[in-house]
Amino acid sequence: MHKGTPYPGEHTATVPPELWDRVQAILEANRVERKNRPLAAGRPLLTGLIVDDRGNIM
Repeated sequence: MHKGTPYPGEHTATVPPELWDRVQAILEANRVERKNRPLAAGRPLLTGLIVDDRGNIM
């Protein structure tokens, strides 16, 4: 399927559909909700990637 349009497959599935569904269910059950979490202590991850012409962190 591409952008909602189904196309016939040209090869057999690498992973059996039953295994795929089981793994997807496990991943969904283990998913961590990340919204509304406070930022980690310390400096932000991207700090220092952008600097001005004098090397000052922006």
